[in-house]
Amino acid sequence: MNEQEFLQNIAQRLGRTHPMTMAPQRQVVGAPEFWTRREETLVARIDHFLTAFTALGGEGRVFDTLQGLQQGLSQVLAQLHPQRVATWGEEMDEFGVSNVLATYPRLQWGQVSVSEVSRADVGVTGCAYAIADTGTLVLAASPTRGRGVHLLPTVHISLLKASQIRTRLGEVLAETELPSYLHFVSGPSRSSDIENDQSIGVHGPAAVFALIWQDI
Repeated sequence: MNEQEFLQNIAQRLGRTHPMTMAPQRQVVGAPEFWTRREETLVARIDHFLTAFTALGGEGRVFDTLQGLQQGLSQVLAQLHPQRVATWGEEMDEFGVSNVLATYPRLQWGQVSVSEVSRADVGVTGCAYAIADTGTLVLAASPTRGRGVHLLPTVHISLLKASQIRTRLGEVLAETELPSYLHFVSGPSRSSDIENDQSIGVHGPAAVFALIWQDI
């Protein structure tokens, strides 16, 4: 069977008289307008994110005040009893959690080796964005925001502001100037072998917390 016969055979199976020699014209390019123009209120975005994040195995909490978030972080850490806590750098200052973190041996990215960070029990980071549709945390790397802080410890705690929550992935991509590394975290790490036996925490944290400060 030559090429033409092969293509003719496919065309007939698709109900066509002749093989198509040109790509069909697309009527819509990109996401449809009804999707890109979809908007949610802040309260709806928070609820939407928490529902999706929880469904993926994450634990999310919302705090009306910054002091409430600080107390929430203190409570989570007290429950976990970590021996060492890895954190980002000065980005953590806007949440005022230095006193909370000072209670534990703190491994700050850029001031210790990656090997030391890997021995931390908990990693505490900020967040660039969160996506309500998928319950996803978006983390962007920089010299003071090392990816090892949220990948290497057993537990990851992300602090974020409600104003950082977007409805759709497209909104985040439109607003983001791509860094060297952009990580989308949707719940704890999951891995499956060839028999589809799922394991949690093999290639990343086994537990993920999102502590949200309702800043607006």
